[in-house]
Amino acid sequence: MKETAFRAGRTYDAFLFDMDCTLLDSTGVVERVWGRWCARHGFDPAVFIPTIHGVRAIDVITPLALPVLIRAGKRL
Repeated sequence: MKETAFRAGRTYDAFLFDMDCTLLDSTGVVERVWGRWCARHGFDPAVFIPTIHGVRAIDVITPLALPVLIRAGKRL
């Protein structure tokens, strides 16, 4: 059986969350996901993506007041 970092039924003393990308760089994934979001909503990723790093998604999207988000009760 392949070794994994997490096994069901096993207990752990602690978990490490890397929220500021000190241990793991998630920049590529973040930019890819935001790039797809930009394409769906008509934004230029080259202009938009530099504004999102270090900002919560809700704080990026809410000020845009996109009609589809307003109609859907802020459906992201």
